[in-house]
Amino acid sequence: MEKNVVAALLIVVVFFFGCGITHPSSVIVDPEFNPNAVTRILVTPVISCVSETDDRDRLSELTTQRVLWENLNRMSDYVFLSQQNFYFALSKAKKTAEIKKFKRDWLEGKKAGAELLKLIGKYVDVDAILVPEIYLWHKDEADYREQGASSVTQVGMTIYLVNPLSGKILWEATDQDYLEAMRTEGDRVLVQGAGGFDRRIAGISETGVDMYGAPPFENVLTKVVGTLVKAFPFRSTVGK
Repeated sequence: MEKNVVAALLIVVVFFFGCGITHPSSVIVDPEFNPNAVTRILVTPVISCVSETDDRDRLSELTTQRVLWENLNRMSDYVFLSQQNFYFALSKAKKTAEIKKFKRDWLEGKKAGAELLKLIGKYVDVDAILVPEIYLWHKDEADYREQGASSVTQVGMTIYLVNPLSGKILWEATDQDYLEAMRTEGDRVLVQGAGGFDRRIAGISETGVDMYGAPPFENVLTKVVGTLVKAFPFRSTVGK
């Protein structure tokens, strides 16, 4: 009997871990891509699918640019050139308006125009171009009055390495992750006020922070970016 129970538990464990979500969720490598031939990589501005209605301050772009750059700076296999070099090339060519077209073309067909690539190559010496794209930036706020519900923050991102001459995608990695807030417990007495009177707090902790609110985007983004950077094709691990 005990053996049967143990066997059943093992099956459940194997099934659970076998069906678990992997990180990154996907990595695609062009068969002809050789990381050892790449040294200098230009990082473009972040491209976000999130509408301006849902992200008026463009935090999906600004926050991602900062967190991504912080992670890339810790890598020693490559020399990364910031987005300022991208803007510099367009500015020198008096083509600053091209940034909007670049983002639009990328979202529509994952392509960088030949003219844009030529401009970049004229003013910036690089072996590859890194294009970061945010495709998921969402908070699902739970009603604190609903027993057992929880607020969730989700972030999904793909980074691409592109050949600066042909525009061909050499390598890409995608990851998506989330964080949950504390599960709600409905209206309940949290704090005893002065004079012994209890007061109900609708999802607010004693410090005034919404303990049931969805976690900050940056907390989830840090997980996603960290996963993608770890999946990066390091030259030191690839035979020449």
